[in-house]
Amino acid sequence: MPPRGVVDVGQAGGGVQNWWDSQPPITRTMAAACFLTTLGSYLGLINVWNIVIIRAKIFQEYQIWRLVTNHFFIGPFGMKFLFNMIWLLQYGSILEKQTYMFAPADMVFMLLFCGVLLSLMAVAFPFLGLFTCASALIFCLIYLYSRHFPTQQVSIMGLFQVQSFYLPFAFLGITVVLGGD
Repeated sequence: MPPRGVVDVGQAGGGVQNWWDSQPPITRTMAAACFLTTLGSYLGLINVWNIVIIRAKIFQEYQIWRLVTNHFFIGPFGMKFLFNMIWLLQYGSILEKQTYMFAPADMVFMLLFCGVLLSLMAVAFPFLGLFTCASALIFCLIYLYSRHFPTQQVSIMGLFQVQSFYLPFAFLGITVVLGGD
């Protein structure tokens, strides 16, 4: 049996700060950006209409930042926001710690690649109604998790177990039930 690590008595019991510090840096940064953007809109510090994708504003008024900022607004605080944050922290963390453990640049590139494709889809196909791409980007993480760990059994809210391969479809169903798009 391998030796156990020394536990600092001052950190016994964990807490929110220890949990937050245990999250890998890329996932933690993305979660913080999503939370702070949503909090800013809730407090009235950020006008949501200044960060979402609106084609006319991008092409006529050259508001290029919309192609980036839309990836950090999940939506107003509620069940959809909560589930998306849980999924981001859970599956993004696992991907970053296991799949991209020694290649954080690959994870950043994957997020940038997915983000660029989602933004292009939102701009090129306005009839899709993609004003924000944060939820879609989180679904990209879930999809990648399901493909990297296809035989892993995953518990859905403690109610039932599903093989990881089918996880995107289960979460898509939950999103539809919660009134998502």
